[in-house]
Amino acid sequence: MRTASASLALSERIQSFAEAHSLTDVKTESGRVRHAIGQHASAWLVVDSNSDLAADLKDFANSCSGLNDCFRCLVIGDSADAGWPDETIHLPAHALTTTILDRLRLETHALRIQSRRNRTLNQLRQRP
Repeated sequence: MRTASASLALSERIQSFAEAHSLTDVKTESGRVRHAIGQHASAWLVVDSNSDLAADLKDFANSCSGLNDCFRCLVIGDSADAGWPDETIHLPAHALTTTILDRLRLETHALRIQSRRNRTLNQLRQRP
């Protein structure tokens, strides 16, 4: 997000339906984030395109997209053709926080269903 306080506020509001962390330095925290993406059923990277880290986060998001089938980006205030991973969700810069949270909540629920279905199919395929 543009400011640390905005990032913290959004993280606190996400806590009601998902685990959330603020990313302050892509270079030093990338290993921890990549590990977390690989360990969870679904993972999100929420980015304000006006943030100073947006360019670094774009590269980071593209590198993380292969770690988890249910990894998605939500970009606030950037056009859809800006080099983000394929299934990135774009919201306008003036989107309300409640709109952002509602979209995250709905998409997270859908990703959890998809992840559960994929795990079940894999278990069925591995049966003798």
